Amino acid sequence: MLKNITLLFFFYQATFSSVGFAQTTIKMEKIGGVYKIPCKVNGLGLKFIFDTGASDVSLSLTEALFMLKNGYLSEKDFLGTEYYRIANGDIQEGTKVNLKSIEIGNQKIYNVEASIAHTTNAPLLFGQSALQRFGKFAFDYSSGQLTLGGNYNSSPTKEPQKTNLQKPENINYDNITIELGNQKWMNKNLDVGKYRNGDTIPEAKTTEDWAKYSKLGLGCWCFYRFDHEKGRKFGKLYNWFAINDSRELAPIGWHIPGDKEWDELQETVGNDGYGSPRLKSSEEWNPNAVPTLGGVEFREVNKTKGTNETGFTALPGGYCDGNGNFEGIRDWGYWWTSTNAYDEANAWIRSLNYNNYDIGRFFMRKGSGLAVRCLKD
Repeated sequence: MLKNITLLFFFYQATFSSVGFAQTTIKMEKIGGVYKIPCKVNGLGLKFIFDTGASDVSLSLTEALFMLKNGYLSEKDFLGTEYYRIANGDIQEGTKVNLKSIEIGNQKIYNVEASIAHTTNAPLLFGQSALQRFGKFAFDYSSGQLTLGGNYNSSPTKEPQKTNLQKPENINYDNITIELGNQKWMNKNLDVGKYRNGDTIPEAKTTEDWAKYSKLGLGCWCFYRFDHEKGRKFGKLYNWFAINDSRELAPIGWHIPGDKEWDELQETVGNDGYGSPRLKSSEEWNPNAVPTLGGVEFREVNKTKGTNETGFTALPGGYCDGNGNFEGIRDWGYWWTSTNAYDEANAWIRSLNYNNYDIGRFFMRKGSGLAVRCLKD
């Protein structure tokens, strides 16, 4: 769907059909030559440009990500992609989102469709998708006051009946807990489809889905090559945004380990160069290992094979990059840490390879899909 969004600000009075609800008058703020409306969106205080020429309420990517990470938006509020023509005629991509409530003074409307522009510096516009819901409005040039009164119909102002949150997945993780040194780990990859509060984590079912979520910085999961049969064997791959979501990916009593906690695990399984086999499952790994080059003496080929003597049962589930491309199944296992790397775009990970003895440590882009192991609090 293509919509027009104009970035001009019009000062005028307008009246729409209404039923007689109470009015409210607020003082708008003149900032940088335009008037802004102070309001609350899903309980968050924001200031929007009063723009009667815009078809929708419009948010920038910056505000949308802040709202998502801090619980003002949830994944289920996102409605899909749309394309918009802005004032200069260019076509831009945006995302539709449902805003549960917008409150101005003593007036409140519910379930307002809005648009998220895929740029960080886009203006916040208060457009027709909200204005028409207030029924009629008038702007006083001399005082800078906006009067809202009446509603387009009665149903938008009635608060929707609340539904119960989805229940978190009830799994007894004590049955899959192993003790390694002073730590207690899960002995399998995390395999949940809901956050701790019960909200569903979106499943990316196509390459396009995965790339979209990664671009927007939204949490999601997938199976390797979107194959549920492989998924049952190797587990889910999550992007880092799911790990860092304020709703918590790890079940109650557990957390996603940081880089230092993985260091401690490596100390426990040994820094003698043979830590990798002790963590690997004895099955599923590529059997075609060859000696590692570099002149290291007394290292036999079979030393790279998984012994699983720790019970960690690490599987070679491969990974997905930020564009939805897959590599490495049966050759590599990758696990997120919760620690940022050298910048905000990357995080530290740990890896095992069928052909190596050691536990790898490097960083990956946060839009990638990796397995997750949890550590007991």
